[in-house]
Amino acid sequence: MRMIIGTLALTAMVGCSGPDEVALEHRSSQEVQARGLAFDEAGSIANVGMVNTTCNVNTQMGTVEADYDYGNSAETVTDGGELFSLGQVNIVLTPDEVHVTTPDIAPYQASYPQAGVVDAGLTGDGFVAVADDGSVSWSAFDGTPVQDVTTGLSTASGADLVADRSTGNVFLSADQGVFAVGRDGATFEVRSEPGLVAWDASADALYVATPGTSTLEAYEADGTLRWAVDLDGTIQALTHMGSTGRAALSLDTSAGGEFVVVDGATGMVTSDIATPSAAQRLHVSGNGHVLAVTLPSAVHFFDITAQ
Repeated sequence: MRMIIGTLALTAMVGCSGPDEVALEHRSSQEVQARGLAFDEAGSIANVGMVNTTCNVNTQMGTVEADYDYGNSAETVTDGGELFSLGQVNIVLTPDEVHVTTPDIAPYQASYPQAGVVDAGLTGDGFVAVADDGSVSWSAFDGTPVQDVTTGLSTASGADLVADRSTGNVFLSADQGVFAVGRDGATFEVRSEPGLVAWDASADALYVATPGTSTLEAYEADGTLRWAVDLDGTIQALTHMGSTGRAALSLDTSAGGEFVVVDGATGMVTSDIATPSAAQRLHVSGNGHVLAVTLPSAVHFFDITAQ
């Protein structure tokens, strides 16, 4: 059973409201232990973190087209997207550095010191990073510091940071819970438990889920709960679906796995597709047409087609 709990806490629903809204068609695979991934807008190219390098993968063919070597075995892709005159921008982390890759313009790579950096993402005019001491720092694309906020939060168990690119404000999952952190320094708690987070600009919603539980929540930018839905398995991975205004999840179920799509406005489950197993991570292209499923030793790319 999937229980939808809105702010009025009323509605129960069993299964999808009708046939699945989308279908998945396999397009290619890359046999690699991926360390993060970022798509271009169309999902044609995926920038994938690998051991000792970061590569552009043609998602239609599953072939490597370019590599960007930052000289570290721990290169991790944390965000990417198309921004204004820069074209595609990818954010890559190594210990104590944030790297900006811009394949469409030269110079193609830039690296900036960031002590203790544990996660970073794109804003509309630069990037934002969180350090292991909980501080959140905004920078321009040329590395010029813009703002630094000392949150007092602990990230000893890891951190998950997502940015609202229109405002530059971020949502941060830290040890104490999920918090909104503004560029003006204002910080407030969204919920008291940490979890997976994804900001959906199309739905104006923050999706939050605790791994290993069955509940997905959606919050307004001000921290107000919009809805919560209980799903038919335990949540392993979460992302937003680009311009479509929906959330995508990978569930671990008694039968294997499940790919689930949830409407960002209503919390209604619109698709639930059986999969052989649950994913470690999910990514969807900005146009909502291509899915990347990360498993321990491979990344599989799928076309997302309307039913």
